[in-house]
Amino acid sequence: MMRSKVFHELFFNGLFGKLFHISKSSGVRQKILAMDDTALWPFTNMYMLLPMSQQSAQSQGSPSIDWTIIDSCFAVAEFLKANNLPMAMNNFHVEAMQRQDDKKPEKIHLANTSCGFHDLKDMVVLANHTGRFYYVADLVNDATADSPFDGSCESARPSYSSYTDYFKK
Repeated sequence: MMRSKVFHELFFNGLFGKLFHISKSSGVRQKILAMDDTALWPFTNMYMLLPMSQQSAQSQGSPSIDWTIIDSCFAVAEFLKANNLPMAMNNFHVEAMQRQDDKKPEKIHLANTSCGFHDLKDMVVLANHTGRFYYVADLVNDATADSPFDGSCESARPSYSSYTDYFKK
């Protein structure tokens, strides 16, 4: 049951971007995911929503909980608790990430693992700088962090020269 509660807190806080709070004045990231066993939400205000296994979702039998997903989220929570580094120390070294040629990197290095470039598609990733979960629906070829920022809203276009510039501000 404890792992189910951790799954719930991690999943919904990550979904709504509430894993971290970044102070605009100091730029310091404060982790909202508790470093101890303190609950983030009062349990009287919480509904327990748990993932169903695909087999039980497809069959007419009784539903069963997908404990593998819960254990995965629990492992992410434990990883975040164990790696409570300040924001500046938690970034990759730019020199190590620069490409030597125009080829796509074979591996993408994430906070807790490395995976193949094409393996990212259909994966859920945690953005360590915002504390939000994102679903990778597709991959953009021939683009880097220094590519021109196209923006999703017209008002953002004139103020950012690149994706790096956008995320720094």
